[in-house]
Amino acid sequence: MERIKPFWAQWEPAHELTASQNGELLVRIFLPYSDLTWINHAKQKEDQEAIKRGEIPISFTTSDEDYLAKDENGNLMPGNITEEVYWAVHHTLPIWRLSYIGQLALLTYATEDKINYYARGPNFSHTRLDHVMKTARTLEQVLKNNGFDEKTVNLGIIAAICHDLAVPPYSDPTKEIDPEALSEETRLRRLFEKYDLSPLSKYGFDPEKALEIVQNEGTIGKLLDIADKISYTAADCYAYLGDITYFTTQKKRALGPISATVNPIVDLIDQDPNWANLYKEIRIDENGQPYFENAHKLAIFLELRARMHKGLYLNPHCRAQDLLYKMLIQPLYSRNPNENYPLNPETLLFLTDSDVSQIILDHWPPLRNFSQIEFVLGVLPDYFKVQNPEAIEDKIKRLTDEGLLVIGSETIRRFNPATNFLAIDPKDKKTKPFSEIFPEKSAELEKIAEASSQTAVYYWPQTPYPNSREAKLKPFITLITEEVKRRNNGKLPHFELY
Repeated sequence: MERIKPFWAQWEPAHELTASQNGELLVRIFLPYSDLTWINHAKQKEDQEAIKRGEIPISFTTSDEDYLAKDENGNLMPGNITEEVYWAVHHTLPIWRLSYIGQLALLTYATEDKINYYARGPNFSHTRLDHVMKTARTLEQVLKNNGFDEKTVNLGIIAAICHDLAVPPYSDPTKEIDPEALSEETRLRRLFEKYDLSPLSKYGFDPEKALEIVQNEGTIGKLLDIADKISYTAADCYAYLGDITYFTTQKKRALGPISATVNPIVDLIDQDPNWANLYKEIRIDENGQPYFENAHKLAIFLELRARMHKGLYLNPHCRAQDLLYKMLIQPLYSRNPNENYPLNPETLLFLTDSDVSQIILDHWPPLRNFSQIEFVLGVLPDYFKVQNPEAIEDKIKRLTDEGLLVIGSETIRRFNPATNFLAIDPKDKKTKPFSEIFPEKSAELEKIAEASSQTAVYYWPQTPYPNSREAKLKPFITLITEEVKRRNNGKLPHFELY
């Protein structure tokens, strides 16, 4: 198969951007709630205090160098990425595309239920590129802390950067229309076959070994899985809540303006503002199994992750938003290349969120007056839970008879709360599964995971305001829903999320 050179490799730049020659930074990253940072927070605090006094921020009169965080020996903190292996991946594979794919795709804000808000805020703006860099840097630190040799560390870095390389536009909602064909592991092999990977060989890169790691196989694969979970949990919590250090004790309640419910996520972070330093607590036993030295930090992390699943990732309001997107994109997709379908596993390897947004708008005539699909998907449909999946059609009929615009249904399965992670029991210093160390907390996490198993029927929200976005979009969504039913033998779409 013909190998493709990245488009930037065909240019003749005025100077080669390499860390070794110029010391230039590929990227600066920040893993919230940890010391994996690049910014000097003391300098940042001085700026904030100056602004409060009505003065010019100190950073306006100092160099960028003053804002770089350094350790006690004067070395740059890990958030500054300059190493050649990162640059080598950048110049060899199309990781640039990930900067145009949102980490949380369509999510805007979430509700724990229809009344009580955990948090409300702007769209989540962090990207898949930001995520893979955080994951790679976290895994790198874990591998170095455990004495792995340089080539193994570099292989881990490359695998971590590549673990989302084949993610389709809009990430998970797109994968859910064809999970088998659109899984990153399946597509990553095809992507590796398209590029000349020889520049990575001197760093110990082996495509097959990297694929095994991405599939979480072996010791390095299990460490990647942990680094991945820590990275997205920290970044998503930070984007979800903002920097909670700016809130007083009296304000440590749900950030939503209409709620008075205590926010358990804020309370958890308040217990340990540096909980993501958990990556420093990871060790390897004689069987190559990762374990955590600090079980209490692990408990905070696992509960944060569980509550993010409950309040955001698997929240039915957010899932309804994803279903609306899938309803729009599914008629445009074919597993095999077909001139009548603009999207397939091959094209989705190279498109970005904005590319697919434009394809959707071009395909659906009712939406052509809108400049961005996010305007349509910014509405959170409402839902009714159905106890028995077999009762879906009956519920749809009842809601339709009540005059509601039903757009589809979904069965959501429980997530894995990872209570099988190993840790040192603080009581007897033996390594055990988390579920044995803290059985009550483990049962609580399992209960949260089990509560995520539900079937919901989604419908367009009712509103008394004729000028609202919901009211203005309803005629268009009605037309699209009828067209989807026509293509689906008169039935609305139903998805299974595992």
